[in-house]
Amino acid sequence: GDGSEVGSDRHSHIGSASRSRVPSPSPGATVHWYTSVLSTDSEDRMASLSQNRALLNALLLSRHFFVLLLFAPGVTAQERQLPMCKESDYHFEYTECDSLGSRWRVAVPHTPGICTGVPDPIKGTQCSFSCKAGEYLEMKEQSCVKCASGTYSLGTGVRIDEWDVLPPGFVSVGTDMEMDLGSKHSNCSNSTWTPKGDYIASNTDECTSTLSYAVNLKQTGSVSFEYLYPDNSIFFEFYVQNDQCQSTDTQTRWMKSTDTEWEIHFVQLSRGSNVLYWKTTGFLMGNTAAKPVLV
Repeated sequence: GDGSEVGSDRHSHIGSASRSRVPSPSPGATVHWYTSVLSTDSEDRMASLSQNRALLNALLLSRHFFVLLLFAPGVTAQERQLPMCKESDYHFEYTECDSLGSRWRVAVPHTPGICTGVPDPIKGTQCSFSCKAGEYLEMKEQSCVKCASGTYSLGTGVRIDEWDVLPPGFVSVGTDMEMDLGSKHSNCSNSTWTPKGDYIASNTDECTSTLSYAVNLKQTGSVSFEYLYPDNSIFFEFYVQNDQCQSTDTQTRWMKSTDTEWEIHFVQLSRGSNVLYWKTTGFLMGNTAAKPVLV
């Protein structure tokens, strides 16, 4: 048969297992049994139909019977062959924050397609949540844990000390302030900040080179950086703007020269959107080569 209930026109759903108590038919009652066959003129089908009807009558006489339907979830054959993921096969990440400051914690496989059964997404910590310096957020339990001996954590901070390439989030653009088409420096697109391994170096021509980094803070913060500014023929400025291009720092944007010593510059940042700018412009006299600003 096709899984229909006895004595009813309602059909059971494939994928559910049920235990049914079927009443004994009263004398003279008619038992309706529905079935579907692919070919009514097939002798083999008719023989099978007769055997199924005899089995059903035997079940009715016993007053109780069980219906066991075996089914497979909606998975592919490849997924059924994949092993279950171990904790070493994936890591946790947070989704973007929504308008209410909420987010979800999701499991992300290191290599998609090698295993199945990663943990389901769960509610994450609030976007304003952070651990203290010396602690880190353990993503499995979503709680702050003290750093192991010999390691450190900046809390919600980010430390950038490798400049082999331009780190993610940074943008460097070269422009000509005067836009003089007859100038030999009218094409300043290549006058950008250049990563040098342990630091990044400014341009040394008469173009303006701007290095920028945008960050959205959930609470007030700060930025500090080391710089070397040995040549006054290059104007060097650092400033911070919000998402409306308004300067948010109260200190002067013009940096002091440092001769041969590295200096540290520190600026407080407001909660919300902050765009950091390091900008250099060369005003060269004669054929003297300028020394770049290093950050």
